[in-house]
Amino acid sequence: MKDLKDVFKERFFELGGEVVEVKENLKDTLRDFLKENGIKKVASWHTPLLREIFENFEDVDVLYPTQRIENYREEIKKVQAGITESIFAVAYSGTIALPVEREKPSLVSLIPEIHIALVYDDRILKDFDDLFKRLWDTGPIEYILASGPSRTADIEQTLTVGVHGPKRVVAFLIPSLIVSYEEK
Repeated sequence: MKDLKDVFKERFFELGGEVVEVKENLKDTLRDFLKENGIKKVASWHTPLLREIFENFEDVDVLYPTQRIENYREEIKKVQAGITESIFAVAYSGTIALPVEREKPSLVSLIPEIHIALVYDDRILKDFDDLFKRLWDTGPIEYILASGPSRTADIEQTLTVGVHGPKRVVAFLIPSLIVSYEEK
């Protein structure tokens, strides 16, 4: 029987998402990915982990939209990637759950052409029942549930990717041993 991480990877890939497995060092893995993809400008959530990761990054300009998002609307359109941290992921649907708060604006995951979501392997849940039980316990917060890149189709069923959101969604799967719970 497959573990939840493998089920998530398989389903996320089927939906057009990409998975990068972090083996040793999240900072180096992210740096390599950004360099390989020619990404020089990112928008990032303002979390302790992401601030630490980008602290000494060279050749990458980081925007932290934390105040009124209206102040960043034009600036965020110029970034190449948005970087977030998922609160949970759902294995059987290939879904990433993202909280939306003042320090974690939704536009970071919706506007850039590439959305990079950090997904912790110890927070991959089986199904939506498990997810909604957990979300209920976390309190009244707004969430985005993302399952791969943005997709839409016209009346003739011509599928287009990336019109109403990112063209690429990349889940960085992080083993719980690499990032301690306190850092999340």
